[in-house]
Amino acid sequence: MLKKLFCALAILALMFSVDAASKKKSDKETKTTRKEQKAAKKSKNKKKIAGPQAIPGLPPAASNWKKGPNTTWEVNFNDAAVKAKQQGKKLFVLSSGSDWCPPCMRLKTQVLGSGKFRKLASENFVLVFIDSPRSIKLPATQVKHNAMVRKAFQFGGGVPSAVIIDPASMKQLGTITGYSGKLKDYIKRVERYAK
Repeated sequence: MLKKLFCALAILALMFSVDAASKKKSDKETKTTRKEQKAAKKSKNKKKIAGPQAIPGLPPAASNWKKGPNTTWEVNFNDAAVKAKQQGKKLFVLSSGSDWCPPCMRLKTQVLGSGKFRKLASENFVLVFIDSPRSIKLPATQVKHNAMVRKAFQFGGGVPSAVIIDPASMKQLGTITGYSGKLKDYIKRVERYAK
């Protein structure tokens, strides 16, 4: 009788362990499926945001970095490219050393904040700011983002340097390098690339 009881307990224990193992396997498959679904959804959303014109492999801009000459400037190239394409505008991408480059600082105060530049820009461009400050610590993802944008387009050497890009083809239409200190001259150079 003890043998029969022991056998019955062994069979029950075996049934429970098989049931527990299959439940674990089922739970694990469900988690994997959920993870795969989340990854697929995330990938689909990234494609929607970045669009076909984005720089391949470009990391998103740092969410905690919103610095630019003013609030009209984007710091995320991919988002700006989508926005420009939707609005039928060109991209004006400025590479700057905002806190150490004297011509960059003069460009910011004398041109980028001027009514003439703002009007010209709002009608024709989506503005993107790619900064290389020395005393301000950029988030690591923003450093990588900015470096990849600089590598993708030839900015013409030093800073300040701007490139004008057609968002539909991602072709560079022109480059504006340096700043001589004359608002009128810089505006004329930008006007060449307006609609």
